Amino acid sequence: LFYEFVLKNVGNDSATDTVFSDIIPTGMTYVPGTLEILSGAGAGIVTDAAGDDRGEVSGSSVTLRLGTG
Repeated sequence: LFYEFVLKNVGNDSATDTVFSDIIPTGMTYVPGTLEILSGAGAGIVTDAAGDDRGEVSGSSVTLRLGTG
């Protein structure tokens, strides 16, 4: 089973200081080291630890800081 979320800015303005958080659904398990931003500012692999880049995983919560800024 694969869980993915896709976010896209369809407006005319750049996204700045955007934060996305989600809870991993019950019955699913996060695979450490698989958090990634596919395109846009900050694209690339994101670590699971808090405070060292644009993302983090804590328990069942996933958080990504997206956009510019």
